[in-house]
Amino acid sequence: MLLSIKRLFKASWQSIVRNWWLSVATVLIVFLSVLTFTGIRLFSYSVTRTVAMLRERVDISIYFNKDVPESEIFQVQTELEGVSQVKSVSYVSQDEALKFFQEKQKYNPAIFKAIEVLGSNPLSPSLSIKAKSDKDYQSILDYISQSGFKDRLITVNYEENQRVVQKLDSLNRVIQLAAISISVILVSVAILINFNTIRLAIYTAKDEIRAMKLVGAPNWFVRGPFLFEGAIYGIVASVLTLIVTSAIVFVFSPKLESALPGLNLGGYYWSSLGWIFLLQTLFGVAIGLISSFVAMNKYLES
Repeated sequence: MLLSIKRLFKASWQSIVRNWWLSVATVLIVFLSVLTFTGIRLFSYSVTRTVAMLRERVDISIYFNKDVPESEIFQVQTELEGVSQVKSVSYVSQDEALKFFQEKQKYNPAIFKAIEVLGSNPLSPSLSIKAKSDKDYQSILDYISQSGFKDRLITVNYEENQRVVQKLDSLNRVIQLAAISISVILVSVAILINFNTIRLAIYTAKDEIRAMKLVGAPNWFVRGPFLFEGAIYGIVASVLTLIVTSAIVFVFSPKLESALPGLNLGGYYWSSLGWIFLLQTLFGVAIGLISSFVAMNKYLES
């Protein structure tokens, strides 16, 4: 059995070397298909994780008039904590709000100058409300709009945060659809090129095939090298993809994670490396086997 596999591999390798220029083109196209396949997976993780992090930051912020006593704000906080849809309520005082604001604007000296000119804290105290689920936010907004403390509020901030998440969700769907469309095109091209490569290999080896049949070689032994050839293209393409994606993740994941703390793309990639390599290898080999099988059925006599 091992000797037969060795012979099949040797015959496949001879065919690859014989038509090396077409073999290189086939590997490159299959590589692009596998790279797109892996890229979609990593992109999907990144966007899903980013949306999840943004959803964790979404809240309803209600801002009070400056003349509202802190004791009344605490009463409102206690009232909201008793609402069944509310997960938590955090109080942000005027001083804390100013501190957060100054931290965000630390590279904008004009803001600090404007606050100095005012001579007082222009920000209002607020409550930050987190719901138990995304669906509960509208119920909480309805509760606030009908509450007895609504006249003490300056504004309720929620829609802007929610709009950012919705836009990112929509962008994710559009980009994934585009990536899948490109992947389908590349897979189709890869199958077509691999099909022509195997067809040429069959034509080049027609005398050898005839000789094998004359001496009674089994059908699987005649067809095996062409299936092996298609599988080799997929495996080589998968190894190339592993090298390229590993280099990209190694270089760019620290930059992404510094911009989006908590994304952890590098951690996800390296911990799932074996699984990712297995999936992309199966994907690449499937492209090679399908195109080889179709070419053999069309151009190789049984």
